[in-house]
Amino acid sequence: MEGRTCRCGHVMDLKTSWTDANPGRRFFVCDQKGDRCRCFVWYDPPICDRSKVVIPDLLRSTRRLEDEISTLQADNRRLAAENIRLQAANTSFESDNITLQAENRRLQAVDEKLRDAKRRQAQNQTSAPGSSRCWIFFCYHFVVRSLVYNGMNVHGNKLTFEGMKCKLRIKVKNGDLYCF
Repeated sequence: MEGRTCRCGHVMDLKTSWTDANPGRRFFVCDQKGDRCRCFVWYDPPICDRSKVVIPDLLRSTRRLEDEISTLQADNRRLAAENIRLQAANTSFESDNITLQAENRRLQAVDEKLRDAKRRQAQNQTSAPGSSRCWIFFCYHFVVRSLVYNGMNVHGNKLTFEGMKCKLRIKVKNGDLYCF
């Protein structure tokens, strides 16, 4: 390719036209900036009429595909950032899950201890009423016998003892002994 000189003396640059009338056709233009001399010379011969139709369609398709690629690349970058964010959240959730599982095991152990304590308490309570009733029965008979020998009066289920400046009343209700 030969270098050309403009009539103003400057070197001419080789450019490519992408207009619909001359797609891909190369030309020389003066490289003078600002106040250009507007010197222009075609380097390539004119293209055929079919190329004038096909090439612009191909260029439009290429631009559309490039735009689609740009959109897909932007979506890919956005999804990659979202993936990183979700992986960080997932790691945090997994850590929380491990902590919660440990807390759940600890609470289950506490719950089991409480159930054992309630079972033992229930067993103690089922045996306690009999023993406390036995104890009450023993105390009742001891007090009654002591009082009978010392001047006790019996009126139904009420016992009254009077002596030595004190008054003791004992009442039995539903197998329980009440003193007042």
